[in-house]
Amino acid sequence: MNLSSVGQEEIWYTLDGSDPLPEDPRSKQYNGSPIIIEKIVNAAVVVKARACKDGDLGKIQTQSFIFLDRDITMPVVSLSTASENLFSKETGIFANIEEDWEKPVGIEFYEPNGLKGFSVNAGMRLHGGRGRENFQKALKFYLRGSVYG
Repeated sequence: MNLSSVGQEEIWYTLDGSDPLPEDPRSKQYNGSPIIIEKIVNAAVVVKARACKDGDLGKIQTQSFIFLDRDITMPVVSLSTASENLFSKETGIFANIEEDWEKPVGIEFYEPNGLKGFSVNAGMRLHGGRGRENFQKALKFYLRGSVYG
């Protein structure tokens, strides 16, 4: 995988689904060399990258790499967000079901042949009244171009 920018921006990326930020130790600055992702069977790697210049943070670009040991016969929807957006005791939507918080999420849709149908940044919230207490949660997605790009 290669990353590039049109100007003199620095490119920062993560491989764990978290949002890339220059001050975050999970983020790495791209140095121009290809990013090598080792093939892991029955797993996925989410690469998030953004250009940054003089403190301005660019739009996050997301790319999922799904490694399976069998053919996919159905479409795949990949959702990626930082784990703290879901599970943090202080800010996670799964840990604070009574709150009406919206968290950023990258959504990618893949056809059964592996081609990407679309990729979009969005917001997500827990959905449903009493259903929020169930083990399996319902999520609702918000496509807000003014907020998520």
